[in-house]
Amino acid sequence: MMRNGVGLAAVWVGLLVISLAVGASPARAEAQAPSGLSADCDRGSASACFSLAVAYQDGSGVAQSYDQAITFYRKALAINPNLSVARDNMAIAVGLRGKIPVKDPAVEARAAYAAGVAAEDRKDFSTAARQYEAACTAGLLKGCFAAGYAHEHGEGVAANPARAAAYFTKACDGDYGRGCTSLGLLYANGKGVKQDKARAARLYLKGCDGGEAAGCFDLAGLYERGEGVARSDEQAIAFYRRALVIDPGLDLASTQISIVRDRQKAGGKAVAATPEQAFDVGLAAYDRKDFATAARNFTLACDGKFARGCYNLGVMNSQGTGVATDKARAAQLFEAACVGKSANGCFNLALAYDDGAGVAHDLVKATAFYAKACNIGNAMGCYNTAVSYVRGDGVSKSDDRAITYYRKALVIDAKMAIASQGITDAQQRLAAKR
Repeated sequence: MMRNGVGLAAVWVGLLVISLAVGASPARAEAQAPSGLSADCDRGSASACFSLAVAYQDGSGVAQSYDQAITFYRKALAINPNLSVARDNMAIAVGLRGKIPVKDPAVEARAAYAAGVAAEDRKDFSTAARQYEAACTAGLLKGCFAAGYAHEHGEGVAANPARAAAYFTKACDGDYGRGCTSLGLLYANGKGVKQDKARAARLYLKGCDGGEAAGCFDLAGLYERGEGVARSDEQAIAFYRRALVIDPGLDLASTQISIVRDRQKAGGKAVAATPEQAFDVGLAAYDRKDFATAARNFTLACDGKFARGCYNLGVMNSQGTGVATDKARAAQLFEAACVGKSANGCFNLALAYDDGAGVAHDLVKATAFYAKACNIGNAMGCYNTAVSYVRGDGVSKSDDRAITYYRKALVIDAKMAIASQGITDAQQRLAAKR
């Protein structure tokens, strides 16, 4: 039986999700035969030199060669020093080549960063962290931020919040907004630095002024709670609105404004968040790695019968994220989510019975919950139910029933090749019996 686990079920709020990856592919150029490009380049055409460099970098029409790509980017820049895209592409080529023999510090920094991105893409996080550190040393602020993120979260290096704070400080000192916001979060939580919510507020403000919606949002939260700043609902609303100006899709900021307004209408008394609001707050906290707050709010959501809150809290208990690993508690939460018609909750509960994780091993119940997940819309639930019928796990063997569930899987996910193959195999077995 497949043991495909399901990740946190939600449309994740993009508030504090940090994406380090940038495109490591060169800017595209017009297609032309390399021989013609070479001649035009020799005659002084910067665009021809650039196009030929891209061809060598991509291996398009010529054998891929980062050395040749760098040579022609340099020719393009010699003809037109203002061709910034050639300088950027050369940095990527240098980084991908794995050498940084360029004397221009700006190119060195971008090359190291590009090499870090390429290493991260291939899951070589230790090399990525090292290259981001090199980019930071060479003066690239986003390299400092990326190095800080690696040290904060232990990606490719041992987790070291103090070193993360040092890198974020360097990024923030250069007015890189993400660095300021991330450093503010460390001060707010006392990670790697002495807790100082007043300083966190100043850093959030600097991040907000630098165009970071997360900085505005987190500063609004401090005003709402009166942490590090004088409590002020109006200031909270003002900064939630600034967050929305930067990121109009930040629905959670709108939700928080509504909560503050409701509290004001109630004469300043605390107004209990709805289960949906608690869930949204939990998501935002999870995004910024504040797992204690996430667990607390997912608990509130689950207590309010909001199935996704139960499911996400179950995943945290199952994985030991922000809470002690407790497979039995996770199974209980998945069951609560399943009762609330969470397809992923039913599926993970089925996995628990299938594996005997936190509950007694029981293939009858596993198959029943796979089928329930299927009926609510989980394609893998349909697939695993089909496999149960093929193998006779908790049910009588039946290729006919297996085909039914394989087809249900394909209705949900038409590209599920393993379900199509399952139908073919089951039909062949049926044909052999006739």
